[in-house]
Formats: sequence, C-alpha cells, structure tokens
Amino acid sequence: MLVLPIPTVIFQLLFLFFIVRLESWLYRTRLFLEPADSSFYARAANLTSTLAGWLIFFLCLPFLPVLGLQEQLPNFILTGAGLLEFGNQLALGDANLISWVIVAVLLTFFGTVFLEQWTLLGLEWFLRREQLKALGARQLTEHLLFINACSYSVVTVLVLLGFLLRQPGAVGG
Repeated sequence: MLVLPIPTVIFQLLFLFFIVRLESWLYRTRLFLEPADSSFYARAANLTSTLAGWLIFFLCLPFLPVLGLQEQLPNFILTGAGLLEFGNQLALGDANLISWVIVAVLLTFFGTVFLEQWTLLGLEWFLRREQLKALGARQLTEHLLFINACSYSVVTVLVLLGFLLRQPGAVGG
C-alpha cells in the first residue's frame, strides 16, 4: 500500500522554498549570475538533489534492519513521529546511531555538492551557455561548497528550532 506522507511533503516544499531563495541570492552574489539565471539554476539543482535524495532513501530502506533502524528512521522521516526519541538516543550517546548520523550527514552534504555541480554543468551544456564553465571546476566546487554549507546551516537551525519547540516544557508547549 502506498502511503503519501503529506506533512513531510509540505515540510520539504517549505524548506525548498527558503533554500532556493537563499541559494539563488548566493548564486547571484558568488557566481555573478543574472537574477533569472540564478533562480533557474537554484531551482534545478535543488529539485535534482531532492529527488535523488528521496530515491536513495527508498532504495536504502531494505538495508535499515542491518543497521537496527528499520522502524525509527522511516517513521521519523515520513511522519516526523519519534523525533524526541531519536534526539534522546543521540543525547544518550548511542555510539552506533551517532556514527551513522555522522556518516549520513557527510555523505549527504558532499553528495549534494557533487550532484548540484553535475546538474549545473549539465544544464550549461544542454542550454549551450558558458557562464559557469568560465569559472573552472575547482572554483565552481568551492563556491558550491560555501553555498551548500549556508543552506545546510539554515536547515539545521530550522530543524533544531523545531526540535526544541517540541520538547516538553518548551514555549507554548
């Protein structure tokens, strides 16, 4: 049975809205692109990396029992339920969980940078443009590392705020 996680989809779309705006501005200021081009590249790169992330998540689901995360991770990602328990396990120092979180975060970050660079260069080739090619691969990678570090920082702060607001005794809770 196919279950569509509506809250997760809405949450993802809200994140994408903010991140595309931020990255569009950073593309404009760091890569010196025109506003329309920076917005187009930011949307294309983030949509590609988001779709690839979901595909990888669903492809990795069969391997979660090996890691002992068969119920926790899908429940956490698809419904948001279990966020407090997940945070408590991290706070208690579950070494296995902490190791996997660190590996997943690093793979996600560098995989996103690689995928976004590949997407941007592919779009340039397809549209027969030379805007990003003039920068050179190394400089483009450095800019994309900075841009993604900024967007990941914003997402991390928003997730931490959401986590803190869900804690018992939080403001309004």
